Amino acid sequence: MPITITAAILNDPLAGAADFSSERKDLFRDIVVPGEVIFMSGSNLITGHGTYRPDSADPSAQRTESLLPQDMAAKPIVESSSSLPMYASLAGNLKSVNKLMYVEPPNARYAGNVGDTVVGRITEVEQRRWKVDVNSYQLANLSLANVKLPTGELRRKSEDDERAMRSFMRVSLRYLFFRFI
Repeated sequence: MPITITAAILNDPLAGAADFSSERKDLFRDIVVPGEVIFMSGSNLITGHGTYRPDSADPSAQRTESLLPQDMAAKPIVESSSSLPMYASLAGNLKSVNKLMYVEPPNARYAGNVGDTVVGRITEVEQRRWKVDVNSYQLANLSLANVKLPTGELRRKSEDDERAMRSFMRVSLRYLFFRFI
């Protein structure tokens, strides 16, 4: 079961502005800029791409002092890294997957996941596969074994099917829909 985590608004510039509705505030709630505090203390959260916690070895890092019992020397105790505030190092949308928090920049390339339905363009026909441009870092591979034949029958693909691959899907400017599996 995925856990949805929403960021606390610390210094809301829209608070007090009479012309902004609450729906409009929610639109900007997940947009972060570099240096912005995302969470003051997210002890159960994991930092991901575009987020960081200050280094506890840094003398400018926040420290808490706690008095120990009288028989022990009173020493400052450095907070654990998980209880330090979490900051954004990139501008973009704040996303979360379970306990992992990350920032997705607005110009990020698409990275396909299992089960995604995407639109692509056939760029090459190779042996038993098509190369499909899905506007990602790399071309996607669409195997002949994963394609339903035009007749709709379920059978093992033969050499005749391999020879007819160009007639099934041509290299062109046309787009096709397919699902990552």
